Amino acid sequence: MRLLVLTLGMLSLASPASAQWSAAVFLGNAATSPVRLTIASPDASLVIEPVELRDESSSSPWYYGGRVTRTFARARWLGVEAEFIHAKAISDASQLVRVEGRLHDVAIDGQRPLGSVLPRFELSHGLNFVLANIAVFWPLHSARPDPPIVLVARFGAGPTVPHVEAVFDGQSEHRYQLGGAAVGGTVGAQIRLLSRVAAVIEFKATRTAQHVDVGTARLEGLFATRHAIVGVAWSITS
Repeated sequence: MRLLVLTLGMLSLASPASAQWSAAVFLGNAATSPVRLTIASPDASLVIEPVELRDESSSSPWYYGGRVTRTFARARWLGVEAEFIHAKAISDASQLVRVEGRLHDVAIDGQRPLGSVLPRFELSHGLNFVLANIAVFWPLHSARPDPPIVLVARFGAGPTVPHVEAVFDGQSEHRYQLGGAAVGGTVGAQIRLLSRVAAVIEFKATRTAQHVDVGTARLEGLFATRHAIVGVAWSITS
């Protein structure tokens, strides 16, 4: 969160004469590692693992994102950004998982279908990331004013806004919630197509400790996601 505040402050303090703006939009594909879910409620205390998650990035709503970048005339290699990413994480209720703990004072310890304890768990309208980034740019031909290829690395942090669609112990949830904080790192390249337009190719990794509510139950898990991104960026000011 400190990075988010710092980045927004830098965006607001830079004067138009000393800064250059650009924007990018992108599509992609995401893969989230299996998750260890814990569920706590007045009637339950469970650990479920490993829960495999599908991304369905090419199904509606698609994986997508966008960002706005500001660089500075005296340090065009450095930028600050605001970025939004819409990814998804969807569980299959038929998968076999290990469940340990208690439910309504009944002890559970063994392998069973996920749906027997958690009939539905989806972040299908978004495991949404709202990130503030610091970006560093390396032109491969730095002597040229418009290098054909620019390598990019960025690091960001910020909140998540998951859309929770879940059913547990007869309680259901279908709404946006404020999730846990996330961090992300990216390496990629911008390949110039026109004077102000470039193709974007990136690989990103994010981590977020999610905590979402389903009725009176709290579900928690560490979501580690890998993203492959392609898109278009354009310079708003030169």
